[in-house]
Amino acid sequence: MRIFVSFFCLLLLGQSGVSLAEGADATLVSVAPVVEAQQAPQIWAPGNVISRSDSLIAAENSGVLLAVKDVGTQVQQGAELAHLKQREWELQRQRDQAEVKRLQARLAFSKRQVERTQRLSASQSEARFRLDELQMEQQVLEQEVALAEAALATTEYRIERAVIRAPFSGVIAAREKQPGEYVDAGDGVVRLVSLQQLELSVRAPVEVQAYVQAGDEVQVRSPAGELFASQVRAVVPVGDERSRMLEVRVALPHGFVVGQGLSVSLPQGQPQTVKMIPRDALVLRQDAVYVYRLKDGKAERLVVKPGEGKADSIAITGPLQIGDEVVIRGAERLRPGQAVRTS
Repeated sequence: MRIFVSFFCLLLLGQSGVSLAEGADATLVSVAPVVEAQQAPQIWAPGNVISRSDSLIAAENSGVLLAVKDVGTQVQQGAELAHLKQREWELQRQRDQAEVKRLQARLAFSKRQVERTQRLSASQSEARFRLDELQMEQQVLEQEVALAEAALATTEYRIERAVIRAPFSGVIAAREKQPGEYVDAGDGVVRLVSLQQLELSVRAPVEVQAYVQAGDEVQVRSPAGELFASQVRAVVPVGDERSRMLEVRVALPHGFVVGQGLSVSLPQGQPQTVKMIPRDALVLRQDAVYVYRLKDGKAERLVVKPGEGKADSIAITGPLQIGDEVVIRGAERLRPGQAVRTS
């Protein structure tokens, strides 16, 4: 009897040791559930990074350019971009100032004459007639003074506008004119581009207008394949009659370069029910795309077909069911049927 009990205890200890060994050999993985989601069919449309403030800054005066800021110079709003020769306008200002003073002196003299004649007009009819003439002359002089002051203000404005200033903060992307060149009013001098208001200009089929609107969240992809979420700022509801394309504007964060190419995922149909898993669950091989499903403590390898992605998740078709747990960390080193344990 004692021999039988001892043998039974040894058998239990042996089985426990095997179980512990198997637990120690199980690979540690992280898992996530398969979830159900609504997703519309998507189309990847190319676009270019643009600035909402990209202007050819023009001269308001005619004259010779004395200085122009170099290409690549970053400027703040109101900073000088270029300036014209001002000597001619400064001389005109002196003439206008002298004309204003001359007319003001004549007006002051006219007012004194009116005052003297008013004292005589009460007793003399001839003085009353003279008073009417003097009052008319005074009114004419008042208008001439106003015109002269307006001419002086115009000259002051011209002198002020001889300095071309930045209407917004940005970087000088091009110099259209060089120092020493003569420019006419309206000629472009520098191209100024804001780096603060960037967005993506996308050309997309006109059919997407029915499924996308301002404020919708979309996925943007860089040339390196990196994905990030952004928002549609505007859909321009005017298509090109030849290409059948319209423009979609997508907001962008700082850090991109004007002219850089990006792609954006836009809906082209009604949302459908799909199965979604984390992108990290996919195991990419030359022959197929796999995922590992956790079943009875072991890794089961299944072939799936990836669909459209959204942020860190991606739609798939295949034998997975809603609620199944798939491996998202450690799948690269797994083998079918291998024992696993979750973290």
